[in-house]
Amino acid sequence: MTGGSQATPPVTLQEQLYSAIASQIADGTYGPGDKLPSEAELMAAHHVSRVTVRKVLEQLVSEGALFKRQGKGTFVTSRPYQDNLFSSGSFSENCRKMGATPSTVVVSTGLADTPGDVAELMGAHHATERSVVLTRLRLVNDVPCIVEVDFFPSGAFDFLLGADLEGTSVLKLVREHAGVEPSIFTDQFLVACADSDHARLLNCDEGRPLLKVVQTVATATGEPIYVNYQYVMPERYVYVVRQHYTWSVGGA
Repeated sequence: MTGGSQATPPVTLQEQLYSAIASQIADGTYGPGDKLPSEAELMAAHHVSRVTVRKVLEQLVSEGALFKRQGKGTFVTSRPYQDNLFSSGSFSENCRKMGATPSTVVVSTGLADTPGDVAELMGAHHATERSVVLTRLRLVNDVPCIVEVDFFPSGAFDFLLGADLEGTSVLKLVREHAGVEPSIFTDQFLVACADSDHARLLNCDEGRPLLKVVQTVATATGEPIYVNYQYVMPERYVYVVRQHYTWSVGGA
C-alpha cells in the first residue's frame, strides 16, 4: 500500500443508530421530555432490525439520556430538577417553586414491622413495633424521579391509611390530624442499588445506583415524628446543599 490514510473500519448498524439518536438529542431535534419515534418507526427510518433498535434504546436508557414509560414509549430525559435542602420539606411546593408540575402515585399503604434503623432514628420513646408505611412514586412533569417510603409510628398515625395521599401533602395531614408541626428535617445521604420494585417504578435497570436519602422529620424541639426514605434517580433530581461560613479573625 502506498501513501494515503488507512481506511476507517466499518461502523456497525447499531453504532450508526446510536450516533444518529445521540446527535438528535444533542442538537435539540429531540428535546427534554420529547417522545422518540416508536421502535417500528426507527426500524423503517434507519433500515435496522428491532433487535438493533432495542439494544440502542437500552444503551441510551442505561446512560441516562432516555427513560421509558410503561405503555407510553421512550422519552428524552429532562434536565435534573434541583431541590434546595433549606426549603419547606414539601416535594410539591419545591417543584412548583422550580416552575415544574409535581404529581404523586400511591404505590402501597399498610402496617409493617418497624425496621431497626428506623426505630433507632425515632428513639426509644417514639418508636413502635409496627409502623404505618406509605410508599409513593414522585414525578416531576410526568417524569418518575423518586420512590419515597414513609415510616410513621402505628396508632397515632393510623389515619394516614385512609387519607388522600395523592391530592394532599402528608405534612399538611400530619399538622391537621396529629397536631404536631414538622419543623426539622435531618438528612443522611447514602448510595443504594435499585431493586426490582425501584427499577419498575423509575423505569431504570435493576442494580442501577440510586441516591438514598434517609430523612428524620422532627418538631421544633427535636422530637421525632417520622422517618422517610427517598430513592432518587440522580440524573433526574438533584439535591443542592448551600453552606455559609463566617470566619473570625485569626480563626483556624
